[in-house]
Amino acid sequence: MMYSRKNIFLLLGMFVIFLFSSLAQAAQIGNFQSAFRTSGMDLMFNYNFSAWDGGTEVVPPEFSSLNASFKEFGTFNSGSGGTGLGKIEVVITRAATAVGTVIGSILTYFDLEIAVSVNDFFNEFGAASGTLGGVNPDTWEIDEPGFLFGDIPFNFEDGLLDDVNEIPAGLEDDVAVAMGWDVVLGLGQQASLTLIISDTGGRAPSSSFFITHTDPDSVETVTFSGALETTRTPDPIPEPSTFILFGTGLAGFLGWRWKKEKQI
Repeated sequence: MMYSRKNIFLLLGMFVIFLFSSLAQAAQIGNFQSAFRTSGMDLMFNYNFSAWDGGTEVVPPEFSSLNASFKEFGTFNSGSGGTGLGKIEVVITRAATAVGTVIGSILTYFDLEIAVSVNDFFNEFGAASGTLGGVNPDTWEIDEPGFLFGDIPFNFEDGLLDDVNEIPAGLEDDVAVAMGWDVVLGLGQQASLTLIISDTGGRAPSSSFFITHTDPDSVETVTFSGALETTRTPDPIPEPSTFILFGTGLAGFLGWRWKKEKQI
């Protein structure tokens, strides 16, 4: 069968459309919206997701490492991925068996899609602003989420973000973002991480570093920020038995003093 030049171009065009449709479908089906990576054998991480629309936790996890633990949320094909917006709080404490200063880390990963049903997700870009360290993240990354050229999911899995924006304005593509904090707790200390993921520009209090993920066609932006603050561990309230023992001892001591003074 002979094909005209017009038919050949038509077939090529159909093949390109099919290829990109397949890539888009694969990205949605295989993509996790949010993930959290923690490390530190003498640290305990207590999450509070009550103010976050993160969807259903995924089991079994996509990420794994002998040196870290992961939580993952919101597969697109589950139908309950959530928006990914809201506030996340993590309280980090020392294990009861910890000795001396303990160290670890917590990393966050978000692959959100903006207006994907209107203009797909290959038209977006990211930006990072502010300084690192202190309560701000110690490391970050913006990249394509590994379906074409990005290495951000692999860096996140390894706990080694590269502090680079691979998808700035002008090089639009599918955007994923990650931020990480080092955790160092001495005796009597604990840490609290507050993350804010906002589509109205809201940011975590006391944090000056933030990442934005923008869809220029829909003129929508998601802002990612977080602050890790270290404080002293709250002093425990003595149990009733402790008060009784203390009172008994004090009464005995006062009685002994009174008796001794009377003898003199």
